[in-house]
Amino acid sequence: MAEAFDQLSIHPLSRTKCEHRRVRLGGGWSGLVMTACAGGELASDPDEVWPTSSQWADWLKMLIHAPDSLPGREVLKQSGKGEVLRAYIELPSRRMEVVCKRGAIRGIGRRFLAMFRRSPARRQFNKALGLLQAGIRTPLPLVCLRRGVGGGEAWLVSTFVPYAVDLDHIALSLLSRLPPDRQRSARNGVIEALAVLFDRLEMHKVHHRDLKASNVMLTAWDAGSKEAAAWLIDLEGVRLNARMDESRAQQPLVRLTASLVSYTSITKSDYCRFLHAYLPRMGTSPSQWKEHFRRLGYFARRYLEAAKRRKTHKLDGFSDGV
Repeated sequence: MAEAFDQLSIHPLSRTKCEHRRVRLGGGWSGLVMTACAGGELASDPDEVWPTSSQWADWLKMLIHAPDSLPGREVLKQSGKGEVLRAYIELPSRRMEVVCKRGAIRGIGRRFLAMFRRSPARRQFNKALGLLQAGIRTPLPLVCLRRGVGGGEAWLVSTFVPYAVDLDHIALSLLSRLPPDRQRSARNGVIEALAVLFDRLEMHKVHHRDLKASNVMLTAWDAGSKEAAAWLIDLEGVRLNARMDESRAQQPLVRLTASLVSYTSITKSDYCRFLHAYLPRMGTSPSQWKEHFRRLGYFARRYLEAAKRRKTHKLDGFSDGV
């Protein structure tokens, strides 16, 4: 199998600087692999060891042709559209855990359109780099491969985020299980992490059309406000450099609120403390929290009512067709 690595591609990210090389593998596979990364919260110091070009090539051959032989392979998700694997790359000084997502474009029409645009895996790869540039936590993209006209098949490899828990699971069950003396600290940690996330989303004009609680992951959420951090894992609904008006700017917060309102573990005090942490970042006095609290509740109820109508119409349409 022949491999050819093109010129170095450097992404001068404000918080994380990564170096990638272009790679071409046999069988029509080509893409980008990371060979160095330093700076930022997700990377490391310049002396950290990363896979070399040859190490990536050997490992990628296994990924493409014999994924069952990957070290530490674990299937996280599998369907007709693709699969998600967890594995690791063994380096001389450390073991790097990764998540590998395989996807394929189905249908002649979609394959034809894909000839004129980037593959979904490459778009996800670029979105992750854009989020990191904005200081928004997301798994570090390591590899993006594609094969076929229009990138009919693709692999996206990113770092694995250990101990990440989605906000929905925290609100549904984990928060209430904490001892009373730890709950306040945990709530403050989650609130601060979310305030930082929304601040950076708006500051850098990043829009997420479906920012529900299950799409926000948190690490060290029960360790207090200084350690907790919010992550975006599923980037399907992310749009960079979005045109932001007032409605679009508030939509992600409304969506998140709508996904949490049914949980008794999330109290009115939690929403108020979030607004006190969030409003000053937006240049608004925290004393105006009552007005924003009412507006947030109003729009969240409207969202839920509209969602209920959409589901009802879908069910009606299905019934009519039976």
